[in-house]
Amino acid sequence: MTQAEAVRRGYRHKNLLFWLGMLDALMDPVLPTDRVVDWGCGHGLFLQLLYEVSPYRAGTGVERDPDALATARRGLASAHPEWPISYRTPDEYEALPGREPVDVI
Repeated sequence: MTQAEAVRRGYRHKNLLFWLGMLDALMDPVLPTDRVVDWGCGHGLFLQLLYEVSPYRAGTGVERDPDALATARRGLASAHPEWPISYRTPDEYEALPGREPVDVI
């Protein structure tokens, strides 16, 4: 995805160019069967950008800042509620019953 395309799709963040560069530089692709965790996800945009570029099975953003976490949850709910992404506090993440191993961090 190019920067212009990402902006057209609503991604506006100071780290956008860095994120796009990271996605281009991945040594192994993110697979449709992968479980992804973004620890310290902030507003949650990277996890959504990654899903749009390379859809995965399930993604969890973990964030301790309550304001950033609320922004991530609102943003996902308004833009893509059907995507397999959730945002949680560290305590919520640790308390998940039957938590599966993670493929990508």
